[in-house]
Amino acid sequence: MKIPSLLEVFEDFINRFKKFVKKGERSYETLKHWHSAEKKIKAFLKFQYKTEDFALENIKYSFAEKFFDYMTLELEKPISDVTAKGYVKKLKQILENCANHNYITNNPIKAFVCYGNEKEIEPLEFDQINAIQRKKISLNRLGEVRGVKNNVLILY
Repeated sequence: MKIPSLLEVFEDFINRFKKFVKKGERSYETLKHWHSAEKKIKAFLKFQYKTEDFALENIKYSFAEKFFDYMTLELEKPISDVTAKGYVKKLKQILENCANHNYITNNPIKAFVCYGNEKEIEPLEFDQINAIQRKKISLNRLGEVRGVKNNVLILY
């Protein structure tokens, strides 16, 4: 069995995700986040390892640390810790999938913490709640969530 590279796995995941988007089972906005994560990984590989791609078996825990540091310290316009951890979380998801498919024995960055230091979220104003309540929900899978009836959000 040929073991795919990191970017091959990303590409396969994104192509599969696109099919879910077409079926209305995933969000196009989330797909954009996956494309962005892939671009960040490509740029990181060029910066850190001077390569276009990376073998899955060569990924160690330090890969996640270096990727995080690259995004928060090395970019011309560094991104926030929270955003960078979101990208590492996507990488963790990809590597967990690789472990599940026996491309690698385990997820080498599984222990990397992708939460904490969350920004404080302000409560919504009444007009914002009304706007959400009137919002038409177009994704079928969201319509299955409690509080949504006939594709309209019901607030209790």
